[in-house]
Amino acid sequence: KSCNEEFHKDDELFRNIIISGCYRTENGRKAWDEQVVDSWKKNRGAKKSLRDLLIPIVIKDPTTGTIVQKYGIAIELELFERQVKRWARGLYYNRFKEPLSQESKIVVERLLPPEISINSMNNHFTKNGIKPKWIHVEKNVFSYFYAASIEDKNVGFIIFVLFNTEVYTASIN
Repeated sequence: KSCNEEFHKDDELFRNIIISGCYRTENGRKAWDEQVVDSWKKNRGAKKSLRDLLIPIVIKDPTTGTIVQKYGIAIELELFERQVKRWARGLYYNRFKEPLSQESKIVVERLLPPEISINSMNNHFTKNGIKPKWIHVEKNVFSYFYAASIEDKNVGFIIFVLFNTEVYTASIN
């Protein structure tokens, strides 16, 4: 309970950032409207936390070629690392019914969108004798693939896909 309470604000901010970045998909837009915007009615602080991350950026409009000012989100990379590491530890526990050693190192990496990264990774695994078994917690919202070493269960690799947009890996060793 204390661990969950410690990360509660991280969880909500992370969710809001991820969903804002996944707006290109139908499920991402739906989550934005039904989860994020709706949650602001109950928690104005969550809206302020996300708004505080907005920074003005200048981009060239790809259609007109004109320079326009937009807003982007200044993302704290450590937030993403903390969250993905927590998921990796949670999945390890779920799979092996014991905590991952604190000495184990987890390296987090963000990959290109799934339409670019996942097919090539699946092909790579298949060529190396690993049949990717994807777990779809909620189809088109949250999926993952967990591969653990046969020789040492403390060595593994997890791929997380969120809203068919964001892809993160956690390498455990």
